[in-house]
Amino acid sequence: TVDTDPALLPGGQRGLSVTASALKQFDGLVGGTVGSPTLLSFATAGAGSEQYATNVIAQSTISFGGAFTTTGNGASPALTVQSVNNQSITFNGSVNSPNRTVNVNTGGVTRFNGDGLGSIVLVTDAGGTTELNAPTQFSGPSLTFNDNVLLISNQSLSTQRTTFGGTVNGAFTLNVSGSNGPGDAIIFAGTVGDSAGPTSLTLQGTSITQFRGGTLNLGPG
Repeated sequence: TVDTDPALLPGGQRGLSVTASALKQFDGLVGGTVGSPTLLSFATAGAGSEQYATNVIAQSTISFGGAFTTTGNGASPALTVQSVNNQSITFNGSVNSPNRTVNVNTGGVTRFNGDGLGSIVLVTDAGGTTELNAPTQFSGPSLTFNDNVLLISNQSLSTQRTTFGGTVNGAFTLNVSGSNGPGDAIIFAGTVGDSAGPTSLTLQGTSITQFRGGTLNLGPG
């Protein structure tokens, strides 16, 4: 595990920053638990990829500098990345988790700055905003944004099931594709374009498309 010295707890959590150009591998808990976080903040940097076996918890900000991957198999429990005090969580590299669900929880901003989301079941919680900052290519079983989504660049998402639980805004193109399977679905539970809407919206390859928020406003493009 990676923790602050117990003698400093509670209230004396320290931040941890790890920089390496080689693989950064974490086989135990990083930062304790949501009810008892033991790190103030957590950040990695360097070109090397990163492997996580269990949850990453911090009171404040969390930032992954390299390619984020998980270990385990289909029987492994979901891996949670959480900022307890609702600060930012940032993924600066690609994100891959072929065998495990990844839950990202914060009432702040979740940023995906990397060059792609690989094979993954990804779920964000209902608080805050998810920013898609890089031209994202997503492929995997499912993608669920329970918070509001803001496009910072053109986005292309390809998955069996994509759910937008909040609003979707940002003056860029949004392409969402299914895999033409019987259970494929694209669901918009909130308003699309309640401020600056996408300049275009392309939906294809799915048997179910639902707009539950009642409003679709595309911006000029």
